[in-house]
Amino acid sequence: MKIAYLPLDDRPCTSRFPRRLGAIAGVAVESPAVDPYNPDSEGVRLWLLGEGEHAKVISVDMLAYGGLVPSREILTPFEECADTISFLPEITETSSVYLFHSIMRLSPTIRSPGDGELAESLRRHWQGEKVELPPGCLERYLAIRKRNFALNCEILRQHRRKPYSYLIFCSDDTAPYGPAAAERKELEKSFEGPGMILPGADETGMLLLTRAILDERACRFKVCPLFFPDDSRRVITKYEDRTLEDLVGRQIEASGAVAGKDGDLYLLVSGPLGSQKEALFQERGPETQALCASLAEKARTLLGAGKLAAIADVRYANGADKELVSRLREEVPLHTLASYAAWNTTGNSTGTALAHGLCRRLGLSLPPGPLRTRAERSHREFLMERFMDDWAYQSIVRPEINDLLQK
Repeated sequence: MKIAYLPLDDRPCTSRFPRRLGAIAGVAVESPAVDPYNPDSEGVRLWLLGEGEHAKVISVDMLAYGGLVPSREILTPFEECADTISFLPEITETSSVYLFHSIMRLSPTIRSPGDGELAESLRRHWQGEKVELPPGCLERYLAIRKRNFALNCEILRQHRRKPYSYLIFCSDDTAPYGPAAAERKELEKSFEGPGMILPGADETGMLLLTRAILDERACRFKVCPLFFPDDSRRVITKYEDRTLEDLVGRQIEASGAVAGKDGDLYLLVSGPLGSQKEALFQERGPETQALCASLAEKARTLLGAGKLAAIADVRYANGADKELVSRLREEVPLHTLASYAAWNTTGNSTGTALAHGLCRRLGLSLPPGPLRTRAERSHREFLMERFMDDWAYQSIVRPEINDLLQK
């Protein structure tokens, strides 16, 4: 099986992760060579119109603007952007097409301390406070915002006229106020056809790619989410706008799987005790130790029964729970896990762990041979990389480097 994938941008999490998940499932995922500084929309169009792939997973932001960050910054007129994406319905005549398109977030891209101050001023402005903004700043911001929302609506019109296999509007802005929230509500009111509005952005490509593979293989795996502690399912974590349980449920739906008690995959979610803290400020105590022990024991029991266990480590934001990983290293052969993730936001981690776990399940269904061997190797490499990056680097090495720099 071969799938064409146009990523959100050129970051590893949005470009390389999906291709590697494809390899874990035994699927060739191909992407065009895209220069983020000089995007060739015509070249990408011709590449997407080419035949040979079973399905095509396409980021509208990359196609129309050149990526997620340019979508917030460039002033390309709506008419030009709409013309760029006008050919998309043609692709549905020869391939299954899966689209994802971001709803512009409230905050501008932060490249410097000055950008951070601007983002804070805009936040206060949308909350109704009187603030001074640089001349022309608000006008430019609103022009880009208006253009982007118009393109959201254009994609939705295409979807209503001739439905794509699946359409996701993704949002990495969870603020309950301001234009992003209003745009989400407007899109929800007029959304028709297969698809959804999903919180988060960076994990969306992985989830949609997984759905495309499951559809092509005619699979509907069951995922059983388990929360540690159980009441963490009701917590709204940092950078999210809904409970942990709702977030995971939406991601399961987006991935093409279904939630169930007896799962083809068990997703063990290590949630926060109360409000979520940053991984830099980890706490260790009897309650934390007991929860880590409970999750490790459950993983060991599932693995011993021949089940697939994936772990989303979201007790903290932006890094792994050191106590949990220590316990897992003692009690569970790490290479036997279906997946592990603990990077950046809760949605990033749960989405990665879920997509990886489902692709691992697909890889295990391959017949013995070179493809199965390559899928196994790809799985182990990606799994160990997650531990080395999300745990070893983000929770141990990076804080130590920060301390040294501050001294």
